[in-house]
Amino acid sequence: MDFLCCSGCDPGVQVEAAPEETAVLIGWKKRSDNHVLARMKAEAILYASEGVRTGIIAKIVERAERTVQEWPAEWQATRMCSVLTGHAGN
Repeated sequence: MDFLCCSGCDPGVQVEAAPEETAVLIGWKKRSDNHVLARMKAEAILYASEGVRTGIIAKIVERAERTVQEWPAEWQATRMCSVLTGHAGN
C-alpha cells in the first residue's frame, strides 16, 4: 500500500490481526444494523493492519485523526473487545 503513503508523512500505526480476527472484522464492517461505531472501528483496524496511515483512515471513517490514533492502541490491549465499545447501539 505504498501509494497511500508519502515521504515524510505519518506512517500510521501497524497492527497485527490474525486471519480469524480479520474475517470477523470484515463481517462487522459489512453489517447494516445500528452498530455504526463498531463498523468504523472494524474498518479502521483493517486498514491499520494493512499499513494505511492514520490520516487517511480518519478521512475514510470520518473521524478526527486523534480519535483514530487511539483505536490501534486499544486493539493491541483488548483485541476484539476494543471494537465493541459499550456505547448505545454498539
